[in-house]
Amino acid sequence: MKCSDSTEMLMKLKNGLKKKNQALNTDNYGHDMASVQALQRKHEGFERDLAALGDKVNSLGETAQRLIQSHPEAVDDIQEKCTELNTAWSSLVGRADQRKDKLGNSHDLQRFLSDFRDLMSWINGIRGLVSSEELAKDVTGAEALLERHQEHRTEIDARIGTFQAFEQFGQQLLVQGHYASPEIKQRLEALDLERADLEKAWVQRRMMLDQCLEFQLFSRDCEQAENRIAARETFLASDDKGDSLDSVEALIKKHEDFDKAINVQEEKIAALQSFANQLIGADHYAKPEIFIRRNEVLDRWRRLKTQMIEKRSKLGESQTLQQFSRDVDEIEAWISEKLQTATDESYKDPTNIQLSKLLSKHQKHQAFEAELHANADRIRGVIDTGDTLIQRGACAGSEDAVKVRLGALDEQWQFLVNKSAEKSQKLKEANKQH
Repeated sequence: MKCSDSTEMLMKLKNGLKKKNQALNTDNYGHDMASVQALQRKHEGFERDLAALGDKVNSLGETAQRLIQSHPEAVDDIQEKCTELNTAWSSLVGRADQRKDKLGNSHDLQRFLSDFRDLMSWINGIRGLVSSEELAKDVTGAEALLERHQEHRTEIDARIGTFQAFEQFGQQLLVQGHYASPEIKQRLEALDLERADLEKAWVQRRMMLDQCLEFQLFSRDCEQAENRIAARETFLASDDKGDSLDSVEALIKKHEDFDKAINVQEEKIAALQSFANQLIGADHYAKPEIFIRRNEVLDRWRRLKTQMIEKRSKLGESQTLQQFSRDVDEIEAWISEKLQTATDESYKDPTNIQLSKLLSKHQKHQAFEAELHANADRIRGVIDTGDTLIQRGACAGSEDAVKVRLGALDEQWQFLVNKSAEKSQKLKEANKQH
């Protein structure tokens, strides 16, 4: 090859290198993943062109060596031009490599930013779910909300690996001295803050849902307690005090069973009160309402127990009244029976004039009088009981009737006593006369 031809080839090659250098004079490394990938593909084409251009540079270098052999007088000029060409080529290759590295760094940054946006979008979405203010109105609904909230926890935990990979990638870029290190560091810190806020929001929501379930459980317990109280209030509201001793005793037996049920319920009421105090002490969000509901149930419970005592007292009074009535009936029947004996004047019959018969009748009457004397305290006790019932107003509104019966009973008793005394006196006189 002639020296002139080599010179022309060198000039074309230098122009080609110059154009390629100009192509590298740009600061555009892409603003998103798509543009970065497009620039990388373009740079790959640029590198293929450089490879072809490099072959020409190598070929021209070989030609220069041959020219040095054939034209020793132009050695200095040829070597100078070769050095100039190699320097330009090395510079171009270096700049191309630098751009490739920067495009790679830009790709890493856009990938980092894309992952950051995806994670932030996910955080915002899940935070909207865990920050809901929805509260249940019953136990079933509260349990359903808690179950759904726990599902969010599972989803958050499932993302831990993704967040760790993202952080490792960011730290790797920082260690490599990435040109966007300040922005990367800022994004890492921002994501940490958002994750912390998400965790805080989840915990706060869990506490709220736990309190919601506790409140619904408390409300259910209150409702059940009030239903049981209402059922017992209905029992106590009855005015039935029995119309006989047997019916009163049956009511008392029923009331004793009721009393046992009340004692069992007492433990549940105490547990309800303790639960309410615990919620109030824990500064529950529904503390005012819990305070009111607790007091309503406790007040109603105290009224129920007061009513129970009053009912038991009334049944006791009714039992005493019915027992009194039965005792009066029995005594009246007994007096009526004894009056037949006391008013018996068969001793006046002439057939009874014999001394032995009179003595026998007198002895029988003495036994009769002893029996009357033995029953005097019983009769006095029944009369005293009646007086007490009247004084206490425990006659179920029949005080006047009780007074009449007491008066009649006392008259019958006195009449019996008098008749017995008259008969005794007459028997004594008959014996003396005989």
